Amino acid sequence: MTGSKKIRWLLALAATALTGAAILLFIFSGNRSNGISPGNLLPDPKVMMSLSNVHQTAIKDGRTQWELNASEAKLLDGGKTMELAKPEVGFFGKDGTQVMLQADRGRLNLETNDITVFGHVLIDDSRYKLSTEQVEYKHKGQLLICNRPVQISGPGIQIKAREMNYDLKTNIAEFKGRVEGVLIELPAI
Repeated sequence: MTGSKKIRWLLALAATALTGAAILLFIFSGNRSNGISPGNLLPDPKVMMSLSNVHQTAIKDGRTQWELNASEAKLLDGGKTMELAKPEVGFFGKDGTQVMLQADRGRLNLETNDITVFGHVLIDDSRYKLSTEQVEYKHKGQLLICNRPVQISGPGIQIKAREMNYDLKTNIAEFKGRVEGVLIELPAI
């Protein structure tokens, strides 16, 4: 190989290496903010659709039972399940009561309207606040089921338990397993 051919070959090799390096730099740095990472260059084949700023409402007999908002949702399982990021759900009782739930992640079954939420779960009914790591909402019975340790606090009350069921129709909570509590008599107003 002559000297000029070696130089051209080295220049072509250098140009190819620089182009490859630029592509890798683009993939590894700039695209991370767009949700693309080196391990996620191809779309997930299970995800049918990705949505942002999602709103879903369950209505029965003209009455809103719950409203869900999420920052992001992915439609899975042939359109049967929706994976949720930062879900917030408002449950509405027949008597006008409202229970608000928020979590890090969630899953909505679009066939049954059952919802499961995970990670830093907070439930607030304006009187009491509950914190735990996972809650299931069973739409048919309008029940919140928590099979993880829960902590509840409110005016004059603090309760810890291993499990809890909360009936949204009757506003009655049932605690199970190592139930500990502090009840304080509040002064009459």
